[in-house]
Amino acid sequence: MRVLIIGVDHHLQSREGFCTNDEGYRAFLEGQWEHFRNLVSGRIRETGATLVGEEASHKEATFAQRLCEQCALGYANVEMTPEERERRQIPTGYSENPGTSSEQKTAWHRAREDHMIEEFLRNSERHEGAILICGADHASALEAGLRGAGHQVRVMDARQEEWYERDWDPLRELKASASRAD
Repeated sequence: MRVLIIGVDHHLQSREGFCTNDEGYRAFLEGQWEHFRNLVSGRIRETGATLVGEEASHKEATFAQRLCEQCALGYANVEMTPEERERRQIPTGYSENPGTSSEQKTAWHRAREDHMIEEFLRNSERHEGAILICGADHASALEAGLRGAGHQVRVMDARQEEWYERDWDPLRELKASASRAD
């Protein structure tokens, strides 16, 4: 199978967790999301993918999931369910927690990555071309796992696209002006 892995900043995948009354910030967010939707739909067309796998929250439908539904393509959320993470004692937010050792973060990442590969392969059996969207930090491990399973894999990082803006902080300009005033 041919697989394109798209490494992302998870903020690009859905509106989950974003609420603002600031029109400028809302326009910024909508622009980033529109670019991402266009990226995914363009890569689906270019690769002929018939399946999109995605590491995503199970709380809300993602842009890629909705696109797959509209285009009658296969879709699989390959992230562990909250119940599975709890069963394996992998806490939410461990990666950003300064109290979590690097060894523990690596072990939990590995467990999740192994799960993502298994789920992706289980869902991709009848597909010749697929896209796998994941947090950019997981792209190399997923690439290695899929290559090890005999698949042709390419990787791209959506954060390297010209349109991508790293600063998703709605208070960025206010903070910058406050620090210049100090």
